Amino acid sequence: MQGAKAVKETLASDFEVLILAGTGDFFQSVNKLSDRAGESIVVSDHELTALGSVEINTTALAIVKMKPNRKPALTNQEYALILDSIRDPGNLGTMIRT
Repeated sequence: MQGAKAVKETLASDFEVLILAGTGDFFQSVNKLSDRAGESIVVSDHELTALGSVEINTTALAIVKMKPNRKPALTNQEYALILDSIRDPGNLGTMIRT
């Protein structure tokens, strides 16, 4: 996960955060949520950009343990949209609208 919004949402979820790297300002903004991370590291903006895969990241980066894939338990009256490797959020929006 990269960026303040995504990392904050991940910290508030039930995902296991293995490593959390962020600026001092980011750690102040998440207060006790950062205690959920296995390891927390305060880094500079420049270090975050070098570590991540996005062009500019000035807040936070988290390494998160993936959950195992499970087959959805659906009834005959339910539908599921199962996606893999969606890279553009606009594509997901188009699929949902369709």
